[in-house]
Amino acid sequence: INMIKRGKELDFKIADRLITTDAYDTIRGSLVKAAIELTTNPDDSYKRLENKNAPISGIIDIEYERKKDTAILKFRDFAEGMSEDELETKVRTYASSTSGFENTQKGRSVRGLWGRGLIQALLGLGYGSIHTIKDGKYNRVDVYVKNKKPKLFIHDQKPANRKVRAELGITKKNGTLVVADCSKIRTITQYELLREKLQTHFEIRHIIADKSRKINFKATRGKKVLNNRLLEFNYPKSKTVMNEEIPVKDYPNVKINLELNKCDEELTTESEEQESALSGIVFYTQGLAVDNTAFDYSADEAFSYFYGTCDCPYIREM
Repeated sequence: INMIKRGKELDFKIADRLITTDAYDTIRGSLVKAAIELTTNPDDSYKRLENKNAPISGIIDIEYERKKDTAILKFRDFAEGMSEDELETKVRTYASSTSGFENTQKGRSVRGLWGRGLIQALLGLGYGSIHTIKDGKYNRVDVYVKNKKPKLFIHDQKPANRKVRAELGITKKNGTLVVADCSKIRTITQYELLREKLQTHFEIRHIIADKSRKINFKATRGKKVLNNRLLEFNYPKSKTVMNEEIPVKDYPNVKINLELNKCDEELTTESEEQESALSGIVFYTQGLAVDNTAFDYSADEAFSYFYGTCDCPYIREM
C-alpha cells in the first residue's frame, strides 16, 4: 500500500525471557554443546591476532571439575583479552556479529556469527563469569539469572597485578578466563568421555587438528590437576577423489568448494555417532561448521568409507 509515512521508526526490544529460553533451547544442559561454544571464542580471538600477523601461543586451557550434582568448566586463552568497553559490548549485545565476522580479511574469517554463543553457554549451563586482561587492566562480568531474568554484574576495573594474574592463570600480557558453574546440566559426564566427545565433534575438529592450536584438557579438584591430556584429532588416512569448485544454479557469483576423500577402512557413521561421525560431508561457511551429513546415505555401508568438506562462503552473506 502506497501511503505517505507519518510517525516514527522504532527498534525491536528483546524480552528477557527470550535470552534465557534461547540459552536453554540451544545448550539444553549439555556440557558438550556449551564447551564447543566456549572453545570457539578463544579460537576466534587467536584468528583475529593472526589476521594482524601478530605472534600467538595458540594455547587454550580447558579445566573440568566434577562435583556431586554439578561441575565447573573453565576456558582460558592467552589471546587478545578485552577492554572494559569491549567486554560490555560482548556480553550486552545479543545476536549481533561480535566475533569478528565483519572482518574484511575473509580468508582468515572467524567462526562466531550470531554474537550470542558466550551468553547462551553460561546461562544454558547455569551461571558464570568472564575475566579478562588487556593492556595491564583487569575486567570482570558475572552472568546469572535473578527472579527469572538474565542479569549482568560488571565489576569495577582494576589493575592486573601479580595477585590477579596468579588467580586467573594469565601470568603475562593479555588473555581471558571464562568460568561456567554448571548447575543446570543433566549428566555429570566423566572426564575421558567428555574429552573424546569434544575432540571428535564435527564443529571443532578442524580447530583441534590445527597445528597452530594447542588445547589442554584438564581434570581438576580445586587447584589440583588430576589429569591433563591434549585434545587431538587426526583426519583418517585417505585418498582425495574429488576436489572441485562447483557453480550454483541461478546464482552466477556463488560457488561451492567440494572435497571428497575415500578411506581404506570403514568410518563411523552419522546414524552411529551423530555429531562425532567421521564419515559424511561437513558443511562450512567462512570457518563456521554448520552440519555434518551423509544425506540419504547415512545407513549406506559404501558411503561409510568417505568423508569430506563442502565450503560455501555465501551462506554467511545471505
